[in-house]
Amino acid sequence: MEGVFPFRPESAEVFAWATGVTGNWKPKYFLGLIYWSRNQPDKARELFAACGNRPEFAALYAARAELIKETSLKDLLRASELNPTQWRYGKMLIQHYIGEKKYADALRVAQEYDKRLPNDFRIRLLLAKAYLLSGNYAACNDVLSKTSVLPYEGSTEGHALYREAWLMQAIGKIKTKKYADALTMIANARLYPVNLGVGKPYDENIDSRVESYMEGMCHEALKKPDKAAAAWAAVTTQTAVPGINNLVSAWALRKQGKSAEGEALLKAWAGPTPTPIASWCLDVYAGKAAAWEFGPDPDGSRVVEELVTLVR
Repeated sequence: MEGVFPFRPESAEVFAWATGVTGNWKPKYFLGLIYWSRNQPDKARELFAACGNRPEFAALYAARAELIKETSLKDLLRASELNPTQWRYGKMLIQHYIGEKKYADALRVAQEYDKRLPNDFRIRLLLAKAYLLSGNYAACNDVLSKTSVLPYEGSTEGHALYREAWLMQAIGKIKTKKYADALTMIANARLYPVNLGVGKPYDENIDSRVESYMEGMCHEALKKPDKAAAAWAAVTTQTAVPGINNLVSAWALRKQGKSAEGEALLKAWAGPTPTPIASWCLDVYAGKAAAWEFGPDPDGSRVVEELVTLVR
C-alpha cells in the first residue's frame, strides 16, 4: 500500500468494478486517488469518505484531510497515531493548528515531533514558527541557531523566521526605550546565517526598509539626528516595490517633511481598485484606527503591523 499511487484512466474501470463486488476500502481509496489526479475532487471526497474510519493505513487519513476540511483534524490525529514517526503527518498537523490560529496546540505538537525526530529541519522550522507565533521570539531564534536547513529551491522560510524574530524583539526593546539593544537586534536581523539554507541575495534585491526605519527610530530617540536622517534616507532611496513595506516608505517620507509625497506613494501603489491591505495602509497613514483583519502574515506583514503601535 505504501507508495502506491494509481493514475492510469483505464485503472479506474477496474477499481470501480471492485467497489461493487467488495466492501473493502482499498478499491475506493485507489479510485479516489485517480479521480483526485484527474481534478475531480468531489468524486474523490465521496470515495474517501466511504472508506470509513477502520482502516489502519495512515496515508488514507492524511489524504482525506487534504480533501475534507470538516474532518481534517480528526483524520490528521489518526494518521499521526498510526505512524507517529512520519514527519509529513506531523507537518500537516502542525500546519493545521497554525492555520486555525491555535498556536499553543501547534507548539505542543511541534515539540512532540521534535523529540521523536531530532534534527529533522522540516519539523524544527515548524517548531521555530510555532514559538514565533506564540510570541516567544527568543526561543524561535534559539531553535534556528541549532538547526541546519538543507538548501532547496525557494528555501527562504528559515531566514524569514530568523529576521522576524529579531525584529519583533527589537520592537519590544524600543517599547521599553532600550534603543542600543534594539539596534543590536536590528543588526542581527540583517544577517544571513549559513545554517538556514539560503544565501544572501545581492544588496539591491534585499528589501531592508523596515530595518532602516527602525534604526531611524532608535537614533532619533538617542538624540542622533544625523544618523536618524541617514536612516530615513536609506528607506526612501530604496525602490518602492508593491507591498506593505510601502507604508514604511511613506512613514520615512513624512519624517523628511514630505507627507504629501508619502500619501502619493501609497495612492499610486493602491491604484483605482486598492487591495484590502493597500486600503489599510492608507487608513493607517491617515491616522485612522484601522483594525487588522487579514489573517496571519500576508506578505510578511507581522512586523509592520506591530510597528503601527509605535508610529501612531
